[in-house]
Amino acid sequence: MADTTKNTQTTENTTQAPDNANESATAATAAKPNKPEMVKFIAPYHPGALENDLHLMHNGKPITVKRGEEVEIPRGHKKVYDRSQRLLKEAQERARKRQEQYKNAGK
Repeated sequence: MADTTKNTQTTENTTQAPDNANESATAATAAKPNKPEMVKFIAPYHPGALENDLHLMHNGKPITVKRGEEVEIPRGHKKVYDRSQRLLKEAQERARKRQEQYKNAGK
């Protein structure tokens, strides 16, 4: 009979553990902020060149921004856009410098 009593107590303890785990998971979820910080943003619009909507993705969360309109977007998406623009300018500058080097080397 002693074995039966031990099994019952073990089962009761096992049942209580998930309830405690759910409570701690709920508390952890409540501590996290649900909404990211929003910032104002206007995607550049140039007729004939930049007319399509702008698509940004940050941490697997995509958003679409209409060009030429002021909208509020999460700060992470704004950082992604800013970095992509900075890297594009750096790449264009490197390409321009290389092009000048080739022109000067041919003289």
